[in-house]
Amino acid sequence: MQRVITTLIAISLAQFVSAKEVEAIGKMLETRSPHPTQLTVKYKDQRYPVIRMKKWDPLIMVDSREKRLRSERDYMPRRATAYGPERVELKKVEYGGMQQLRVETHGKPMMGSHPGIGEFKGIFKSRRTLKDAFITIVIYTPHMFLSPEHYAYYPYYSIFVLAKELPDLPAGKEVSVRFTTKMPAVFPDQRYFVQVFDGNGHEAKTNVMQNGWPYFALTERKLLKEAMVRYKERFVDQDNAVTPIVMMNPLLPENITPPETPITATFTVSVEGLTKDISIKNANEESLNQAVREAVQGWLFLPRLVSGEPVESLVEVPIQF
Repeated sequence: MQRVITTLIAISLAQFVSAKEVEAIGKMLETRSPHPTQLTVKYKDQRYPVIRMKKWDPLIMVDSREKRLRSERDYMPRRATAYGPERVELKKVEYGGMQQLRVETHGKPMMGSHPGIGEFKGIFKSRRTLKDAFITIVIYTPHMFLSPEHYAYYPYYSIFVLAKELPDLPAGKEVSVRFTTKMPAVFPDQRYFVQVFDGNGHEAKTNVMQNGWPYFALTERKLLKEAMVRYKERFVDQDNAVTPIVMMNPLLPENITPPETPITATFTVSVEGLTKDISIKNANEESLNQAVREAVQGWLFLPRLVSGEPVESLVEVPIQF
């Protein structure tokens, strides 16, 4: 019987990953495309958008009435069509804490849930006065997006989402935010990202919002792989045209005026349903070209089928702003 010891260790959520895992995850993280999102919570076997928070309690709309959930929350971020109108700058953001872990005799932490307290702190500065805003901290590990065989070795991998009401953020004023939380389960390569939502549940644009884009890209590519299996089963030995699955809009820099004429993106859809060999036409400024390219890099498709087999195809899409 293997002896274990118990110890207190400090946990800082960062990137701890092996070389092979870096390579596997890196292939899935070639793009950092815009992913505006919405926080949802499960209530009576259905998911509802969170419109705002009261301290730690989410508020949702049920049958046209506002309802406050006070029991255990099952949060899940999901894609939204666009970012909200607010813009918030975050500085000195940190999340970590202390956790009591059972450790094997050779010093390796035993993964899973253990007693512990986490702490979040950061400085928030909103462009406009922002009331009823809330913050989410999404904690995950890229291991959960690897092969089923790898995932089976760590069967408890999942995301952990914290949500809490923020104090009022006066326009242009720095506000220090600090609070404690229950620490999530500990796994290798754990990382996190922070999102800010306004009082209507719309994600605000922040200077750290891109930290969450890899998570959503990984999520959608995993779903695409699963959809590909069903797609090929449905069209066995048949031909079928390329079908769009995810086509997010470009996120234009603030100093760019949306062009009046369409910008054309030409690219190849690979047999895996990913875009490559991207060419952008009619984008007169480099920052505009880059914004469109980043969006297109995250587009996902069910590829064209010839006699039931995926083949590459050339696609041209006009983008109207």
